[in-house]
Amino acid sequence: MLLAFLAVLAAGTPAETSTSTATAAATAEAPAAAAAAQQTASADTKKPEMVCHQEEVTGSRFTKKVCRSKADIESEKADDQQALRNMQRMTGPRGN
Repeated sequence: MLLAFLAVLAAGTPAETSTSTATAAATAEAPAAAAAAQQTASADTKKPEMVCHQEEVTGSRFTKKVCRSKADIESEKADDQQALRNMQRMTGPRGN
């Protein structure tokens, strides 16, 4: 009798069997979906290339290591050039 009970539990009910089949199908699709998600995530999380250099600290003999991304450097360079153009445009010839 105990063996019959265990056999029934192992076989499961029809509802459990269809659920386990659906779960098995979902599990088979999960690795493919996970791999696609990982590739997308790795493409989005690429670290920008960093450039580091030593800067002198005013009032000190020590230097400080400064690291910035190339995109930040280019952006700052463009902003600085625009600010310089604006200052030069405001300063006109001085007539006496």
